[in-house]
Amino acid sequence: MDIHFGYTKTEALSLKLETFRRHMVCLGASGSGKTVACKVICEEFIRQGVPVIAIDPQGDIASLMEIEDPKVSVSKGVSTKQIQDYEKNAEVVVWTPASTIGVPLSLNPIGNAQNTLQKKQSYEQVLRTVSLAADSITALLDYELSSEEGRLVSGILNLALTFINENELPIYDFTSLADFLEKPDEDLQERIKPIASNSNLQKLSKKLRLLTVGVKSLLFELGKPLNIEALLGLGENASQKTRLSVIYLNTLGSQEEKEFFIARLASSLYQWMIANPSEKLQALFYIDEVAPFLPPVRKPACKDILKLLFKQARKYGVGCLIASQNPADIDYMALSQCSTWCLGRLISPQDIKKVEKVLRSLASEDCDGIIEKLPSLKPGKFMLFAPDEFKNVVELQIRWLITKHKTLDEEKIQALVPDSLRQAYLLSSKQTPPQTKSLSNTTDSSHCSAETKKETKKETENFTPEERILKFLEEEPGCFTSTEIADRLEVATSTARRYLSRLEKQVKKVKQGKNFLYWHKRYSFLPEHGLTYCVDIAKLQVLEREAMRLAQKQLKRQLVFFETEKITHTDLYYLPLWQVNFTEELEKSFLFFKTTSHKQENIYFHAITGKVCGYERGNGFYFVDTPRESPSLLIDLDDVCTFDCIPPGEIDLEPGIWNDILSELEIEKRIARKFKIDIHKIRMSFLPVWRFELTRTDNPPNEKDKKRTLFLDGVTGMPI
Repeated sequence: MDIHFGYTKTEALSLKLETFRRHMVCLGASGSGKTVACKVICEEFIRQGVPVIAIDPQGDIASLMEIEDPKVSVSKGVSTKQIQDYEKNAEVVVWTPASTIGVPLSLNPIGNAQNTLQKKQSYEQVLRTVSLAADSITALLDYELSSEEGRLVSGILNLALTFINENELPIYDFTSLADFLEKPDEDLQERIKPIASNSNLQKLSKKLRLLTVGVKSLLFELGKPLNIEALLGLGENASQKTRLSVIYLNTLGSQEEKEFFIARLASSLYQWMIANPSEKLQALFYIDEVAPFLPPVRKPACKDILKLLFKQARKYGVGCLIASQNPADIDYMALSQCSTWCLGRLISPQDIKKVEKVLRSLASEDCDGIIEKLPSLKPGKFMLFAPDEFKNVVELQIRWLITKHKTLDEEKIQALVPDSLRQAYLLSSKQTPPQTKSLSNTTDSSHCSAETKKETKKETENFTPEERILKFLEEEPGCFTSTEIADRLEVATSTARRYLSRLEKQVKKVKQGKNFLYWHKRYSFLPEHGLTYCVDIAKLQVLEREAMRLAQKQLKRQLVFFETEKITHTDLYYLPLWQVNFTEELEKSFLFFKTTSHKQENIYFHAITGKVCGYERGNGFYFVDTPRESPSLLIDLDDVCTFDCIPPGEIDLEPGIWNDILSELEIEKRIARKFKIDIHKIRMSFLPVWRFELTRTDNPPNEKDKKRTLFLDGVTGMPI
């Protein structure tokens, strides 16, 4: 099945539906037409009978429920059949979390501990799901995930949710979770004791209860509980039409609530697709203006699960579409998961530089030509890079919409959504609509939030240059030259240098080559070792008590029952790994036919020995000189671990370790000897490892055999 996307200079341009299985990103400055391009894709998916879930931050996507005057559309080149197909197939539902403006949608805040979907997940997938839920609740409670207090709260919730899941306890909301933490089960108390006190539990319980009162509670109580099958129009109440679910985010009062909502939605979609894999494309997940939810350094509650979803969705038949006018503000690794790029007019040097960096790794031959044309593209004109479809970059004009292109505010959405549909979902969720006064209050709260944001933005514009520099360095952890800071703040380099010299108490600096590097003093970077950025550190999932229990099982025994070893010392350290992001060309042959495809993945090297890190389900991590499989077929650590991104100086590393670490250049040489791959990026990451010193309790014949060291990884607890 093909979708009609637009026109080249000579003919209509179509894309195969399956091309979207490998994801698409649409980038362009305001007014470039990127939202129209994405809405065209949504219309085409509905015409072809594939459901869509669309995140609408501003009201631009909600207008897909209004058909344009057919005469206007036909005059612009849209065929009568396209219009008829859309009218016949489309069932557009605008969902409004925490509000009855559209169709009300609520969240199960902690996920269903008895969810049967989880029984179809592997142990690693359940761990990841629980960990992501814990992080999203922590962020919703206004804790910074990278802070010590935030990590403590996330750890408590991780243990509690794991216990709830293991024992299938009937805890589904914040009230029952708060009650549970006030008087936890004895077994759970034992698990939590090593990291938290009873006062920590009481404090967390009170903060959870605050989410059950006032306007915040509407997100968890009002309307249809979030259900992926309902959003896709499947299941018991499936209609004959194809559902396009638009989730309008402006009814949520804060950015934290929006991030929490997207985290829970993405997590639910991830669980659903694992339980319902498909070899064909079965759904499209679209996020408009994605930058605030996938920033390059900051870690909102939804970032990890979105990155995981983009990485794995293609395996299960779910395509992802993201759009933004600010590519410089999107995480590089998330962008690199998109195979198809649709580029409209870009003006900002930072945005063009970010796009160029990725395009050089994907289309090095065409890159210069694309970059040169981007600033001069007219509205609706795009450069399309689709290696699954075309050998070269294609310049095209996006087709005209079948629906109206306008921004709908809350009043217009309320008028367009049928009251019968709204009431049906309120009744199905056993809710009654609030009185007019309550609805008015909810709306006022939303407007108030918008006004507050405008005031905050105005205040930021009135910051002194020193305050602007400090705010930038605080919000963008990393080491920057004065030129880079000047570019980001759109001031002269000399101005940035002058004000940086006044910030010696708040800003660190070190000379590197001909330039000075600057960073905020609250962060700990290691530019002397080349670590001028935050590094990925795998989350510790196996705590010391559990690690000790697992280590006991590895002791040598005589006659099965009698241990001949004892544990004499235990410590936790972090193993440095070089993470290499690459693309490999894979060739398949059948009789006389050969096909080639490209796969982008990560491979990890032991940073001291240079051996390749692999993972085998059921057996854990291992290190080999050269793996049997192609590097792109190795299990990526992203599929096993959940990573935090923190400054490298915050990791407790062994003294002198940097003297033993291989350089990036040495890793590149080893790759050149072993594999035929194109390297995009090399960066440092860390794996937690429990180390146990074991001593023989019998009398070994050789003194060297008296002691040995056992290593268990801190993610799965398996021997390395």
